[in-house]
Amino acid sequence: MRPVRSFFWKQAVAAALFLALACAAPAGAADGASGDVRMTLADAIGTALAHNEDVQESFRRISAAEASALVARGAYDLNVFSAGRYGSFTSLGAADYSPAQLTNASKSYGRLDTGLRQHVATGGTVSLYNTYSHEKMLGTSGLPKNLEKSYVTIELAQSLLKNIGDKENQGAIEKAVLAVQDSQEARDLVVSQVVLAVIRAYWQLDNACNNVEVARQILGMAREVQRREAVRFDQGLSQGVDVERANQAVKQREYVVLQYERDMAVAQEQLALLLNYPGYSHETTIITASTPNGDVDPLPDERESLVTALKNRYELKQLAILLKQLNIEYDVNRNKLLPTLDATVGATSSNGNDYLKGGDNFKDTDDKASWFVGLSFSYPLQNREAEGNVTKTEELIRISKDRISMTERSVQTEVREALHNLVLARSGLPVARAAREAAVMTKEGEEKRFELGGVNNRDLLTSQDALGREEITLYTAIVNYNIALAQYNYACSQLLDKCHITVDDKEASIQ
Repeated sequence: MRPVRSFFWKQAVAAALFLALACAAPAGAADGASGDVRMTLADAIGTALAHNEDVQESFRRISAAEASALVARGAYDLNVFSAGRYGSFTSLGAADYSPAQLTNASKSYGRLDTGLRQHVATGGTVSLYNTYSHEKMLGTSGLPKNLEKSYVTIELAQSLLKNIGDKENQGAIEKAVLAVQDSQEARDLVVSQVVLAVIRAYWQLDNACNNVEVARQILGMAREVQRREAVRFDQGLSQGVDVERANQAVKQREYVVLQYERDMAVAQEQLALLLNYPGYSHETTIITASTPNGDVDPLPDERESLVTALKNRYELKQLAILLKQLNIEYDVNRNKLLPTLDATVGATSSNGNDYLKGGDNFKDTDDKASWFVGLSFSYPLQNREAEGNVTKTEELIRISKDRISMTERSVQTEVREALHNLVLARSGLPVARAAREAAVMTKEGEEKRFELGGVNNRDLLTSQDALGREEITLYTAIVNYNIALAQYNYACSQLLDKCHITVDDKEASIQ
């Protein structure tokens, strides 16, 4: 039994045993009632981390971002290519050529290029391919009619102005990598939010259980007064109005019990929704098995809290990543405004010009390497797409900077509010304890007076109600302190560390 509830234990054993099924059983074990499950706070957090849909979705978003990064890197995949061409000069014949030229005239030709091409980070390409060519000659009687040739070419193509350094593909990769980091920060934010929500819902359910327990114990006291008044009335020691007052007190407290039971059922559903507990149904009862900490810690320093929050808040990290992505996009779009100047350099294993030289003295040309170089230039008279993207990105960068400033102010306000709530909850504990002790003494005094017949049951019932209120107030103050402490740790992005939660690439778990 919790210390706060100890006063009622001796006077309401039956009621306490009834609520033991709702508020106390071995952690993680099935209760005697079918479908009842006991959970410590750590059990509840662990269950939520394993089954909460928002947490699971945050991990899937990381997988999707990693897949997008893989797609971006695909621009540098090694490619195999093959290109073929065939042509026939159907309008040409022997009559179109002199006898000396006849052997060199092509009737048809075919060419097949097959090789590898690699896109490189400089913004260029490296190609290595084999060329096979076949020509069918008009030729004269007794001379070769076909010419076959195979040679290897290496070709280098490089952008000299636009897209030098492969701005577009490199920028896409950098943005994709940043998107993975953003998804990781979003995951940690979701995990932290879910943990905070579970802590709040768990203690609210625990507080609701306590309220029901206290209300039932107060009801038990009222029924005892009712029983005794009936006996005293039969003995002529009390009046009918005293009996009626006792009966009315029982009815009122029965209604209060129903109200608290309704609140407990709502708190139960809210916690179950967060946990996404497998096999949960309306017949399942989650029984809280942890006791809130009633010992207060020293108040944290406001300046240190603000520094920690501004450094570690996930929302600020995400906005910083967004700003980096926008700067990358700005550089890419600025690069697209440049004119195009591309150079191509290559070499082949032979010149590839082996034609028939003459009817009487036929021979192939020597197989000697050849080389080539090309240069292309273009200047867009209009480039509205790139210009529009540059302007749009500039505005988005300004918006992001403003949003960062606004979020920083919001975080600072949230930390100060969390500190204020922590101070308030901490200050309320000694007040609530003192009020409870006063209520206990008042109730004990009224019991003695009632026993001696010095007062009617009105003052006794009033003191019992007052004690119940102070019991509930004290326990609520303890719960509010625990929730305020969790809220403060969340505001400073320390909640995962304080709850000993580790997050890796596959799962989040509590140690």
